[in-house]
Amino acid sequence: MSKMSPRAQRINKRIPEWVMVTAVCLALAQPIAALVWAGNTIGKPKKITYLVTGESSDAMLTYYTPSSIESDTIAATPLPFRMDFQADDDESLKISAKNDENGAAGALTCTILVGGKVVEQERVSGMDGEATCTGTAKRLKPIAGAKMPPLTGVIGPEVRRLEKTVKLPRYPGTGAKVVGRATDPEARLSFAELGRPWEPFSTEPYGPYSGSQSFDTEDDWQAMLGSRLVDEGVMGVYNGPNRLRDVAAAIQDARQLDGFRDGTTGRDVASQSFKVSGRPAWVLVREMHFKEATLRATMDLSVVVVVDTGQERPSSLWIDIPNTHRQYWSDVNKIIGSLKVVS
Repeated sequence: MSKMSPRAQRINKRIPEWVMVTAVCLALAQPIAALVWAGNTIGKPKKITYLVTGESSDAMLTYYTPSSIESDTIAATPLPFRMDFQADDDESLKISAKNDENGAAGALTCTILVGGKVVEQERVSGMDGEATCTGTAKRLKPIAGAKMPPLTGVIGPEVRRLEKTVKLPRYPGTGAKVVGRATDPEARLSFAELGRPWEPFSTEPYGPYSGSQSFDTEDDWQAMLGSRLVDEGVMGVYNGPNRLRDVAAAIQDARQLDGFRDGTTGRDVASQSFKVSGRPAWVLVREMHFKEATLRATMDLSVVVVVDTGQERPSSLWIDIPNTHRQYWSDVNKIIGSLKVVS
């Protein structure tokens, strides 16, 4: 991953900077951009979503939006890629993707969604393959049985997943003092606010998060806590009885891809359901293992909690603390034990 400020490294989503408004999903958070086209329209504009996923880490993209044609032919775009914008029925839609000549020849899938429904999708494989999705919002119709691909890309052997319930450990140590309560009204979550070394809790938008706390652990790394509503695109994929568990896994996958160095491996160590103010919730803990010459940290404890607050979409809480500051891992138990749903 290229060098950025500690804050940017932990929250930056792999989409063009100019399309970001509140940076993932999920997703398997993953972070989401919205373009609003200002112009004369006929009827109500529709929400359009472009997606490119694949087995490669990046791809060469070309895509049309109502305001421009963008072509990434100089530097490949990291995958997964997502862009949301609005367009009239008759606007031309197109996104195409092909493998970077210097990268691996993995399979690629392009997808166009209109109003959250898959209307165009193509998958190709091989170095010379190019996935192309095109049409207009008016002419493209939902494809029966088509599914939006996971926003988290293909992680494969880089993740050791838990197939059974394992309870959240009680981490040793005193950690930070609790100095009050933090409330994120958008996510409808309230939890313990942590004192030093954590910076004061803020509800000022911070990347994809509507509430956050953090502290720098070394020059290029930090501990992070962020709350937000789960992205609606992720919820469009995970609607079954294991929805909260699947969403938590998708968010962890997205964080592993977007917030950590290439080559990071993840090992799930806890996964369980519980209740928050009587509402269903799920916690998934993943150890993110990595090696970076400029970092003392070699592993981060990454904790994702997804809570059904009664809103249309659940809310999520992400806590991440590197092993250089494991004395603060007990803060995970404090935060989760103090969680409440607020109206």
